[in-house]
Amino acid sequence: MARRQRHRIRESRRPMADERPDRAVEPDPAGGAAADGPDVSIVIPFQDERENLAPLRDELTAMMSATPTARFEVILVDDGSTDGGAATAEDLCREDARFALLRHGRHRGKSAALLTGFAAARAPVVAVLDADLQNPPAEIPRLLAELERGGWDAVLGVRAKRRDPWRVRAASRIANRARRWVLGDEALDVGCALMCFRRELAENLPRFEGLHRFLPAFWRAGGARITQVGVAHRPRTRGESKYTVRGRAWRGLVDLFGVRWLLARSVGDGERRSGATSYEERDR
Repeated sequence: MARRQRHRIRESRRPMADERPDRAVEPDPAGGAAADGPDVSIVIPFQDERENLAPLRDELTAMMSATPTARFEVILVDDGSTDGGAATAEDLCREDARFALLRHGRHRGKSAALLTGFAAARAPVVAVLDADLQNPPAEIPRLLAELERGGWDAVLGVRAKRRDPWRVRAASRIANRARRWVLGDEALDVGCALMCFRRELAENLPRFEGLHRFLPAFWRAGGARITQVGVAHRPRTRGESKYTVRGRAWRGLVDLFGVRWLLARSVGDGERRSGATSYEERDR
């Protein structure tokens, strides 16, 4: 895999927009062979995950080494970490030219971090992964293979055997059923961050906090062909979860009906294929 040779640290001189980072460690475009560009951009938002970043890098490196047919770039998006994670991420980026860091000057939410990463992605295919290592990076090649094998526009991970506390699992199950009933998007597990999709699906998305839970609904409404695949899930061993059942219940309900209103009034471009969703369950 072609590797970029140099990095630079850039300070933005413009005010921060909805998803624009204020600082970045990113690949130097003059890095020689990088002109060929990556095949897959892996976008990883994080906040206060310093202890997970080095193990994450190790697992990503092992996955990329085991997948020589694809060229990867890894885009880390720091969403206002206060635990020193940004400095750790900068060091990792300097050690491996396939890694780049984008930073928000303050915490602005997972959806904003994803939009920042999507805007920076250069590859025709984008993969998304959380930094907590609950989904193994080794699953990414399997989702990529399914994307190409089936000619899908997006492949969503479904945590087949969740390793979260029972209260979190119960709340997630209720939320997923409510969302499917209201929106009819057929997505089984929007809480699973692991997915891959064709980059054009990231274009022209509405910008609001909470968007990441409704990506399948917007994609399906636009005619995207989506499949779902069971993926492995591990218990969190480092850091603290950002998920709180009480904190998200009311906001999630408001977002749900707001998205229903928006989808009911959206006008498609008529160019994409009819939407379809399937689920392939595998024992993980």
